[in-house]
Amino acid sequence: MQENFKTIFTGRLDFANSRSFDKVVKLYDHRMENYYKTEVLLQSEEVFNEEKLCLDIPRFITLAPKKKWQNTINLLNAVAEYAVAGDIKAWMMLDGKLIDRHYIEPDSDKTAVKEFQRGRKLLQQPETMEDAFEAFTRAIAKFDKHAVAYERRGFVNFSLKNYEDAIYDYTKSIKYNDAIPQPYLGRGLVQMNLQNYKEAIEDFDQSVKRAMPLQSIYWHARRVKADCLMALNDYEGAVKELTLFSKRRFTPDNRNFLWRKKIFFNLGKCLMELERYKEAVEAFTSAIEIEEGKGNVSDLELLVNRGISRKKGGMKGFRTDWQEAADKGSEAAAELLSNK
Repeated sequence: MQENFKTIFTGRLDFANSRSFDKVVKLYDHRMENYYKTEVLLQSEEVFNEEKLCLDIPRFITLAPKKKWQNTINLLNAVAEYAVAGDIKAWMMLDGKLIDRHYIEPDSDKTAVKEFQRGRKLLQQPETMEDAFEAFTRAIAKFDKHAVAYERRGFVNFSLKNYEDAIYDYTKSIKYNDAIPQPYLGRGLVQMNLQNYKEAIEDFDQSVKRAMPLQSIYWHARRVKADCLMALNDYEGAVKELTLFSKRRFTPDNRNFLWRKKIFFNLGKCLMELERYKEAVEAFTSAIEIEEGKGNVSDLELLVNRGISRKKGGMKGFRTDWQEAADKGSEAAAELLSNK
């Protein structure tokens, strides 16, 4: 008996014109019938959109044997060679554990493809941001509905603090493909930077809606949404987001892994505001136990806040926390000790 795996597919591949689209549909059907004997997971009529000239998989989840999974991956890779933009992500899981994953995208000599790839490579170095902008612009000039190029150019504009242009690019990306989470996250980050927190939250919610928990972006959007809720003094709402994040088990190679310390710190601060001091102490303790992390959270600040939570909650140990922080150079802790 064949073992079945949970398989997930999501994404879209765009084709430059109806001629390319028709060619790809015929190729897909031919290979499915002659190479794979219909042993694939995605039927032609389910994924090809003639009106938009694309292969579109908003989200497809099914149980399948490894052979069907691999056949489908091979078929999608063949189709991607003819695409001009877009990408498809695929995961295979068993009992909640990731077994295999694939990122499928166009890889050809088409100018739109090459310029996009060049721009993405240039993004890796801060000093070549403007060159990346030009590359993405050339990709868009060759294919004006290049949603991913608009999203990446939006990121460049955001990084260069061209906020109005960034919003324009992210909005264009959404116009041409409103099913991907990245442009919503990007536009939300711009709004957040402009202190338009309510608008930012709306975009972060849309990003979460279009992502899945196994994607890093899903948790990134929840984390920054919590930051916005804190800025609006909505501590109850922030606690919900932060608690979800804090309970997630991230592997060290996950980009969210190094944010755990900051998450527990923010969770503790919100719980303090809600006078849930025992839970705040637990959150600060969890943060202290994490050795390193992003977000500029010092153990001295954590000790001071844990001490305050203990004192306000009628618990022992607050002087010990403050003394440890003071011994390590915390002026705030020294002042608290001198006042008591």
